Amino acid sequence: MAISALNRCETRLDELSMAMSAYDTRLIEAEKKASEVEDLLCIINVMNDKLNSQEQSMLRNEIEVTGVMETPNENPHHIILTMSSLIGVKLSDFDVDYVQRVGPRRSTNHSLPRPLVVRFTRRVPRDQFLKTAKVRRLTTKDVGFEGASTTNIYVNERLTRANRLLFRDCRKQAKEAGFKFCWTSGGIIYVKKREGRGKGSESLVIRSNADINRILRENESGSKGHSS
Repeated sequence: MAISALNRCETRLDELSMAMSAYDTRLIEAEKKASEVEDLLCIINVMNDKLNSQEQSMLRNEIEVTGVMETPNENPHHIILTMSSLIGVKLSDFDVDYVQRVGPRRSTNHSLPRPLVVRFTRRVPRDQFLKTAKVRRLTTKDVGFEGASTTNIYVNERLTRANRLLFRDCRKQAKEAGFKFCWTSGGIIYVKKREGRGKGSESLVIRSNADINRILRENESGSKGHSS
């Protein structure tokens, strides 16, 4: 009886050992697959970044104008030429490739006109128009819209959808974190906490939400250290 019981125990131990071995094998395979998935996600992120960068490069001759009232029989090309004359930038018809509204039509809310996208034939007039328009700001009244209310017209770089969403989040969170400046240049997002020199006056590049979180953490830790 004792020998039989011992044999049964040994058999059971062998079964358990084989089961553990099979479990270890499955665990190794699962870890390998998890590692492969992680590698694939990294590759996908790198490819998405490259595609976004290429798409942004294709927009280098474009700007986006927001705040211009939308009318049924408008002439967008004429609006941009009028703006250029008002801000003191000489543009010819040949400098502008096309001007058009973008986005879905807003049939019920006329206070939110669709943006105007302007594509220039060359980079030089585009940069000159963009730079000057940010200094000599215009309103709807300036360009001939005598509506019930006068609104500001804003001129910015044209961004890809990914960069536009990132810029929106960055502006909001940078303001909450006490950063005074948030802007784009060449399709790249920058933040700066203050003017002048020294710590906080350097321009920091934002390429992802991870950059936003990292900068906010550094800012929060720095603020706590200063307050103590």
